Parts: sequence; C-alpha cells; structure tokens
Amino acid sequence: MTGISMAHAGRPDFRHFDRWAVPTIRLRTEGTDHLLAAAEASGVSHFVAQGYACWNGMREGGWVKTEEDPLDLEEGTAAYTSMQALRHVE
Repeated sequence: MTGISMAHAGRPDFRHFDRWAVPTIRLRTEGTDHLLAAAEASGVSHFVAQGYACWNGMREGGWVKTEEDPLDLEEGTAAYTSMQALRHVE
C-alpha cells in the first residue's frame, strides 16, 4: 500500500520525507492493522506484505544486507517514521 503519487501526496519532498509520506505511513500502519483484523475475522491463515530496501540497513557489518539484518531506524531523521512503518508491516 502506498499513498506516494502526485495525485495523493504531491511532488516528492525528500527534505521533509516524514511529512510528505504521511499517507503512506498511515496505510502501512493503520491499513495493515485493519487488513490483519479483517483477515483474522474471516479465517485467512496467510498474509503477504510488501517491503522494500533503500537506505534502511544498519550501518555496521558489510555493505550487503539480508532479510535477517535489522532496520536502521535513524531516530531523529526525516526517514524515521517511514522506517518505523516498515518495521510495523514486517
């Protein structure tokens, strides 16, 4: 789920990504919770979520990261709320 589009979020603002990505952050947190509740209520046994990797790997160890490596939430940065939302989905 994403709200990242010119129609919904406007022109990308990477300097204020935390504010620009609010629709996507809400979809990834509140939307995921609603989907999981509906799936559970209707007896669905599996749920597949989409993630992505961009700048969210821990800045320790090697350059190549795997699914087992933790996210770097970069507290205090504009990416922090988006990284929290991705962790919520995962």
